[in-house]
Amino acid sequence: MDLLSLGFVALELRDSPLVAEPLTKDLEESKKHLSNEKCLNIITLDEIARHDCDDDCWLAIYDFVYNCTNFIKKHPGGHEVLVEYAGRDATLAFIGSGHTKVAINLLENYLIGELPLNERLYRKPGGIQIVTVY
Repeated sequence: MDLLSLGFVALELRDSPLVAEPLTKDLEESKKHLSNEKCLNIITLDEIARHDCDDDCWLAIYDFVYNCTNFIKKHPGGHEVLVEYAGRDATLAFIGSGHTKVAINLLENYLIGELPLNERLYRKPGGIQIVTVY
């Protein structure tokens, strides 16, 4: 794309209205479902950080904690993606890759707990709200 084309794209974007919507209604529904059905273990970020390799892989997504060790070899995007985020929060990577409803529901199989309230980023009053802009 040359500079002139880039300029026209910028003008179009400037003049178009931006609409923000919740990222994934399915993920929001899944989170509510998980919260209501299970009394989850509280797992700290320090504990998650100890599980950061391909034979012991824990991830935090939307403040829920998942043990993805048994899923690493099955992950359609390759095991490297999960290992890259092993032992830490993978919420933005999960969102950015555009997972399907099936993938979101599959997470429930690996759920082992949730972060304590003082370590949460998303599911707390005044927490980070993620939206997409179309």
